Amino acid sequence: MVIYYLPSLFIIVGVFWSSAPPKDKNGLIGIKLPLAKESDENWIETHKYAGKVLIVLGTINIIIEYVIKFTTLKEFINSIPSDQVGLYITLQSLVNLIIVAILSQIHLIKVIKKRENM
Repeated sequence: MVIYYLPSLFIIVGVFWSSAPPKDKNGLIGIKLPLAKESDENWIETHKYAGKVLIVLGTINIIIEYVIKFTTLKEFINSIPSDQVGLYITLQSLVNLIIVAILSQIHLIKVIKKRENM
């Protein structure tokens, strides 16, 4: 099913970012939060943390999709017109990316405060 592709992509990107964050702050790939772009250290910290969050969110979304697939919610989901499935996938992605951005920013603020106190 198409619905599983996006959470799987989140997991794959999360694995890559956790181990090897994007190198170029001005490139196309990456979280462009102002704090993250301040320094290379912040950039790396943001993407390593965001990678972990993406893995967790991707896993949660796959579990939710399997629960829907094998429960009575399946009939409800199948009753949704196919043109609205794309809207569901888009909203799911948007919510996940907003969560990643917010959690990464909060984490980075904590890391910066900890660095300043040292």
